[in-house]
Amino acid sequence: MKLDGKVIEGKYEFIQQLGTGGMGSVYLVKDLKLGTFWAVKAIEKTKDAKENKNLLAEFDVLKKLDNRALTRITDISEDDENMYIIMDFVD
Repeated sequence: MKLDGKVIEGKYEFIQQLGTGGMGSVYLVKDLKLGTFWAVKAIEKTKDAKENKNLLAEFDVLKKLDNRALTRITDISEDDENMYIIMDFVD
């Protein structure tokens, strides 16, 4: 998955891929409005719309968790090809 240079939500610009795993890839993104950096996990959608909907619902539950041991999820987004989890960038 190559997303460098892509902008989602009109504000998150993909800077570089940080890693890849079984569910997708993690990218460093820049918030063009705030100038801050975030990590985004990009997950390719499946052909099963119900499965995609269930995953987005799970991400929404994770977004509500608040614990210092967990990386904070700040936003969830999607487009035609991918689902995105926007979270704190921990260097």
